[in-house]
Order: sequence, then C-alpha cells, then structure tokens
Amino acid sequence: MSMPGTVTPPKGPPSETAPARPPPGKAQGKGKAPAGKAPPGKAPPGKAPPLMSRAAMGTGAPVPSGPKLRPLFWTTTRPPAKSVWTDLHPPAAFDQAQLERQFALAEARTLTRTGSRSQLHQGNEEPRKRLRVLDDRTSQNLAIAFKKLPTPECLWSVLQTLDDFPDCLPAEAVMALHAAVSEQHEPIEQLRQMCLPKEGILQLDMPERYLWVLASVPGSSARLACGSLIVGPAREINDLRLAFENLGTCCQALRSSELVRKCASTSLAIGNLLNRGTSRSNATAVVLPDSLLKLDELRGIVEDPANENARAPTLLDFLAQALVDDAGIQHFKELCPEADDLRAKARAAQMVSLEESERCCNEICAAVAKAQRGLPEVCGSPDGKLLAEKVNLIGSEADSAAKLLASVKEELTATQQWSCAKPKTKGDEWFAAWVQFLDQLSAALARAAPPKSQPAPAAQRSALKELNCDQGAATGTKTVSNAGKGQAARTKLFDDNARAEDFDIAALLAQAQQAPPAKSSSQSNSKLTADAGGQRLHVGNSTGKHVHSHEFEGKENAFR
Repeated sequence: MSMPGTVTPPKGPPSETAPARPPPGKAQGKGKAPAGKAPPGKAPPGKAPPLMSRAAMGTGAPVPSGPKLRPLFWTTTRPPAKSVWTDLHPPAAFDQAQLERQFALAEARTLTRTGSRSQLHQGNEEPRKRLRVLDDRTSQNLAIAFKKLPTPECLWSVLQTLDDFPDCLPAEAVMALHAAVSEQHEPIEQLRQMCLPKEGILQLDMPERYLWVLASVPGSSARLACGSLIVGPAREINDLRLAFENLGTCCQALRSSELVRKCASTSLAIGNLLNRGTSRSNATAVVLPDSLLKLDELRGIVEDPANENARAPTLLDFLAQALVDDAGIQHFKELCPEADDLRAKARAAQMVSLEESERCCNEICAAVAKAQRGLPEVCGSPDGKLLAEKVNLIGSEADSAAKLLASVKEELTATQQWSCAKPKTKGDEWFAAWVQFLDQLSAALARAAPPKSQPAPAAQRSALKELNCDQGAATGTKTVSNAGKGQAARTKLFDDNARAEDFDIAALLAQAQQAPPAKSSSQSNSKLTADAGGQRLHVGNSTGKHVHSHEFEGKENAFR
C-alpha cells in the first residue's frame, strides 16, 4: 500500500534498480555524473582508461586489442593531391605476433630495496663521497680540465720528485693544474687543513683528489709555475722573434729601396702636373702608400678609338712606363723582381700584429718573473736544478725578445714618419696598404713596353791639328816649322781643324796635276810623290791627313 506523494520503486533484483532521482527543487550538481558512473573522460577508480585515438573515438572504431607497443613518434600531415599517399600500393605482409613480441612496451618496475645499505656497497664499489669542498659547476669544469692527467697517486709522485717534469705530462694538463692552483686557493687550503692521509682521498670526488695533491706537495705552486712556463709561453718566444725580425726587415727595405723612392718622386711630379691650377698643385709631399693607391684608380682615354677592346691606361701604367724607360734597356728587367721582393717582405710584416705581439711578450716576461721568484722552492733536488736552468734560459730569451720589440717599434715609427703616414695607423693595416700598391705596381711593370734601344753616338775623329801635334811629339818633328816664313807661307796650307771627310778628292787631284813645273830634279820627285799621293787618296785614306799643294815633297813623313 502506497501513500500519496510517494513513488514505489519497481520490483526486481537490486542490480536492476533505477538510480534515485534528486529531491524535488534540487537539480543534479554541475559536472557530477550519475551514481555508478565515472565523470566523462575519467575511468572508474581502479581501472585505467583505454588508449584510443581521437579519430577512433569520433568514428566509433573498435578499440584495438593486444599488448601496449612502443610508440613511433613521427609527424603526420594531410596527403596532398597526386602524392604517394593518394595512390598507395598494398602493404607487404608481416607477422603481427612477432611485432608485438619484439616491440612490446615494458611495464615500469618498482625498485625494491633488499638488504642493508652495507650490502649495497659490497664488492669493488667505492664508498659514498662524503667530503666535498667544490660546488657542482666547479667540480664539473675541473673534471673536464683534468681528464688528461694520470691518477692522483702518479701525479703526486711526479710533483714530488720532478722526474722528467713537465715533459712527462700533457701540456694542456700542466696548464690546467697551474690555473687550478692559481684560482682555487680556498678549496686547496681547506684540503690542506683536513690533513687527509693518502688512503683517505677515496672519500673525495676525483677533481678534489687532484686538488689534494696540490695541497699535499710542498712548493707545488712554484713547480707548476715553472712547468707551465716551459710547456706554454716559452714555445712562443721563437715565433715572436721571427715576427719582430720580419717587421724590422720590411721597414729597412722600404726606406732603402730605389724603386720606392723613384715611384714617390715621379708620382709627385706627375700629380703636380695633373693638379696644376688647383688648390692641390705644387705639393711637396703626399701620404704613402695611400696616395700611391690613387694612381691605379685614375684612368685615361684610349688613344686608338678604332680598337674597342683596348684597355684604358691608368696613371699607374703611365708611371710604370716612365720607370721602365728611365731604367734603360739593360736594367729595366730588374724592376719587377725588386717589386716582388718588397711585396713578399711587406706581406710577411702584414701578418704580424704589433699590439698583440707586444701583449704576448709582456705576458711571457711576467710568467718568467713569477717562475723565477719560486726557484728557491724548486732547487732542492737534481731534477729541480735542471728545471731552474731551463727557466733561467727562457728568461734570457725573453729579455732578448723584449729588446728586439723595442727596436722594432722604433723602426716602425721612423718608417711611418718617413712615408708621412697618417698618425695612429696600425702596423698591420699600414703594411697591408703597401702590399696592395706593390701588387698593382708589379702588374703595371709587367704590362709596360720595353724601352726603345737608342742608336750609339757617332765616333768623333781627331782634327788634323791634333794628329800633327801627336805625330810631332812622337817623331820629334816641330809642328811650327812654317812659323818663320810669314803669312804668305801660311796661306798655302789648308785649315788645321779640317776633317778628312770634308776634302774634295777630285779637286785635290786636279790641283796637283795642274801645278807649274819646277826644277827637273824636284819636278821629277814631286811628280813621283804626287802619283803616290794620288794612289793613297784613291784608296780612301781617311786618316785626316792634309796635303800641301806646292810643298808636298819633303813632308811625306809628317803626313804619315
């Protein structure tokens, strides 16, 4: 029997009983699932939700059965038209059971601790590190730096005896130890105060064990300073000396080069001619080598307009041709080798940064001074004395390099002032400009035409007066034999300054034949002499001998 206003539940088993409705006037709580059902997206307690893709959930595809497999993390996309995915071939057959066996996802296993802590550290495992003086980051950095070192026990023996030190250790490891002993003062002091025995270092981490070696060996800082000097900065001294020598050699070569001087003077004259009538005319000096680089930038005109492929000459080509013509046919081939030699020296000097080299030289000198201050702590053993000798030798080489640096700086300053370089110009940049100009000059000299060969000047023949004087001095004949005969006798002679090529041979022969006859004996003699003289004139006598028309007889020896 039911009362009014009450609802009688239907009869049946308890499992089929409908869920109770909320009281009148109260709605079901927001987000709460009906009794006996889990909220949406959550599995009932004690049961994991099934793995299902969103596409399968949306389409109602059946949930795959089988064990969980290892996922493949690849990138999915939408297949474009006419791609391999739009027209797929059937897949090859494979064994699904084997796939599930080989790629099954292993379940996470909970580590169960069995036995006491002492049983976990049985065997050859080291005890847990309990003593630490370094933070994690410093310990990691030192572990990386010390990875090339031998064991701490071997390192302790090497530093203690100095046997073949520092050559027995890698250079990087020696530098790392020296840096550690210089930077890790507090950890090393803490380890020194602990007074740990050699067997107690097992309680330390590996980087701290090496620091313990530095703390336990007396004078380790001085020994590592000497070793770091030998394997590090000392190997750079020879390179520094070579660099300084290249700088000094190039500076001296530029100042003493005739080619550079000739280029400077010729370019100044050419530039003043081009700049006439302007504010830059009548210049007395220009900045080198910057001004010389302007020569290759100024181009002229092609003299042959018909040749379209002709290259317009530059002002540097004009200068090079002038240098070649000035050198002459015998020396113009020496210009290109001289320019190439200067360029090689300038290129070697360009590779040296004087500022960087000076800083490196100062660091080496400081390292030498630091190592020499610690030598009293090192010289206690024979190997220590050998180490001290090496340090002193490096010190002398460093002093020599420092003196060479001071000399090179003076050379560079003097050479830059000689070339009127811009103030505060770096050495490597200045030498680079010289390399560029000498490169251009060498190419221009190669393009220049060889100088034209000039004809040899004609040989000047001696005048008859000079011949008469020479022959008179040689034979003892007086050259002024006609001085007392008066002006009348003088007029019978030709000019003493006349030349043989000025004679009219035919007129002389005719005059000799038309001469009036004299005495018989003298006439015959003069006739014979005239015939002999005529024969000599016919064979082209070019010795410049003068012939007396009426007094030829008796003067044959003088003409000869």
